[in-house]
Amino acid sequence: MRKIAAKWIPKCLNVDQKRARVEATRSICARFENDVDFLNRIVTMDETWVHFYDPETKQQSMEWRHSGSPRPKKFRVQKSAGKILASVF
Repeated sequence: MRKIAAKWIPKCLNVDQKRARVEATRSICARFENDVDFLNRIVTMDETWVHFYDPETKQQSMEWRHSGSPRPKKFRVQKSAGKILASVF
């Protein structure tokens, strides 16, 4: 046995959310194949709340596992009181 750290995963998506992302990507690829100049006309913007948090250190998240077992996964679910709005263009 050996002690290994968990792998951080930002979001846990369900099957429907994953399927919607694949469909959106295929739609954009199809439009790009028909119109090469398509990407030059796109401006994207995203807003997200960025929470301040005190993550568990790698040492704190380590677990004893057999050498053949997969790494454990941890999702960031606990939010702290402080947050800022980030806008990206």
